Amino acid sequence: LAAHLAYGVATELALEAAAIDLDAVVAQAVEAVAPAAPGHRFVVEGGVGRPVAGDAERLGQVVTNLLTNAAKYSPGAECVVVRLA
Repeated sequence: LAAHLAYGVATELALEAAAIDLDAVVAQAVEAVAPAAPGHRFVVEGGVGRPVAGDAERLGQVVTNLLTNAAKYSPGAECVVVRLA
């Protein structure tokens, strides 16, 4: 699979689709982001519980970005909740 991004220059982003453990990807992202956001507690609720098709590295980047933004743009909140189903 390849996604094309156009910002004046065409580039190709290779995706490595495989059966992945999304619960583990989210847990790893939480572990990576938590030390950089000491004022927030990250809570993961639920779980997928089965393999899903995706690129673990890219999905990890997406989840990390979402968690970082959640902490950054909610400075008054103590808890960031991630719900998986």
